[in-house]
Amino acid sequence: MKRYLLLVPLLLSLSLSALADSFTITDIRVEGLQRISPGTVFNEIPVRVNDRIDGSLIAETTRALFRTGNFDDVQIGRDGGVLVITVVERPSISEINIEGNKAIKTEDLLEGLEKAGLAVGNVFQRATLEQMRVELARQYVSQGRYDSEVTAEVAEQARNRVAVNININEGNVAAIKSINIVGNSVFEDDDLVDIFELKTSGWLSWLTSDDKYSRETLNGDLENLSSYYLDRGYIRFNIDSTQVAITPDRTAVYITVNVSEGEKYNVRNVGLSGDIILPEDDLKPLLLIGEGRLRFYGTPAEVRREDGGELERPVALDAVARPVDDLDVDGWLAAAGLGDIVVVHDRGDAAAHEGERAPDRTEVVPQR
Repeated sequence: MKRYLLLVPLLLSLSLSALADSFTITDIRVEGLQRISPGTVFNEIPVRVNDRIDGSLIAETTRALFRTGNFDDVQIGRDGGVLVITVVERPSISEINIEGNKAIKTEDLLEGLEKAGLAVGNVFQRATLEQMRVELARQYVSQGRYDSEVTAEVAEQARNRVAVNININEGNVAAIKSINIVGNSVFEDDDLVDIFELKTSGWLSWLTSDDKYSRETLNGDLENLSSYYLDRGYIRFNIDSTQVAITPDRTAVYITVNVSEGEKYNVRNVGLSGDIILPEDDLKPLLLIGEGRLRFYGTPAEVRREDGGELERPVALDAVARPVDDLDVDGWLAAAGLGDIVVVHDRGDAAAHEGERAPDRTEVVPQR
C-alpha cells in the first residue's frame, strides 16, 4: 500500500497543475476500465455533471478512487468541459494453488485466505498476500516446525488476471531434548515434569509424538503446573518466565520454566452465606473444602434432600475467596477460580448475590 500512497502526491500535483482553473463539468469520461463498470467509478467520486470542479475536488476524487483498492494508478485530466479519469485496474484473482501442505488442510488454508480477502474473483492485493504468508509461517512455527518455509508467487494471466501460487515446505517438528524447572524446592523435578503432556524424546516418541514441541501444548502444561501447586495450597505460586531455546539446525528444543513457589496456605475456617434454604450443618459435609484441607477449589454442585427427593428450589455452590490481614491474593484467587468460602444461593436469584463478599470470620492463613 505504501507504493500507492507515494504515488498520490505526485499524481495530485500533476492533476492540479493541468487543471489550474476551475470549470463546470459537462460530462465525465472514464478510460482504462476492464472489469470494473463505469457506474462503480461514478458511485465513488464526489462530483457529478454540471458541478463546478476545482483543485480540492480533484484531489478528493483521486483519493476516493484509490480508497476503493481497485486501482494501481489514477490520473485526472480535462478535455474541454469533459472531466477525463484514466485508471489502471488492479488484477483479479483467477486461481489460488497451494502445494506442499499436510499438517494444515488445503480447505482450511483457502478459508483463511478468503476471510482476509484473497479469493478467486476478488481484486488482488499484494500487501494482503504478504501478510497472509507471514501469518501462515507463524502458524507452522507455533507447531514447532521451525525449519518450515512458505513462499508465494504471482503469475500474470490474460485479461488482467493473476494466479496465486503458495508453496509450503512444512519441515520437521522440533524434538524436545530437555524440560528444566528452576526455582522449585518443595517438589522434585521429575514429579513436576511428569505433569507435562510434552515429553523429552524417548523410545516410544516415534509412536506417541509426545516429544514434538507445540506452543499450545506448552501453554496447557503451564496451566497444569499452576493447578498442581494451587491444589496443594501454594496460592502465591507463580511462573516467572518461560524460555524455549532452539538449536541452530532448528531440530531440537530446550524448555526452561522459572517458578516461585511461595508459602503453603491452609483453610482455617469455612462459612456459608447467601439465600440458604437448608441447615448449615447439613450443607458443610457436602463441601469439597474445609478446615485443615489443602484443596482450595471445587466444582459447582446441586444439593439434594437426604431422602433423595428433589428440592423445591435447587441451590448451587459457588466458591469465593477472601484472605485476611494484608495478603494481596484476593483478586488473584478469584481470577484463578479458587476459593475457601462456599456461598450458597438460589440459582434462580444468582444475580442478586453477584459480587457478594465473604463473611469476616473466614480466613486463609499460611500453614505453619
